[in-house]
Amino acid sequence: MPDTPADTLRAAAARIREHATDALHASPLPWAIKTSGYYGNGAIVAANRDIVADRSDVEPGEAIDLPYIALMHPGVGKLIADWLESAARTWEFVTYSNRDAALAVARAVLDSRDS
Repeated sequence: MPDTPADTLRAAAARIREHATDALHASPLPWAIKTSGYYGNGAIVAANRDIVADRSDVEPGEAIDLPYIALMHPGVGKLIADWLESAARTWEFVTYSNRDAALAVARAVLDSRDS
């Protein structure tokens, strides 16, 4: 883990921004949920018609995660990264409740097991 809380916030922001940028290159916004025809039980489709997430060949109940995935698209990730970077810049001036929330988000991002 990084040395200071501000470093933790910056590291998490950088990780989110990297993954969001990569996702946008492959799957530009807007993302839409499609549930008919070819998409079967559901898929999230990017503006370029690439499939972001596919649940077309699984049990219908397993498509329940599609709205969450679509909601947390890369544009949202970049806004969260901006918030974390802002918290890092103003760390000593931020109220404790906001500091705790930002640091909790940053630690969760850095502790996740994906690469």
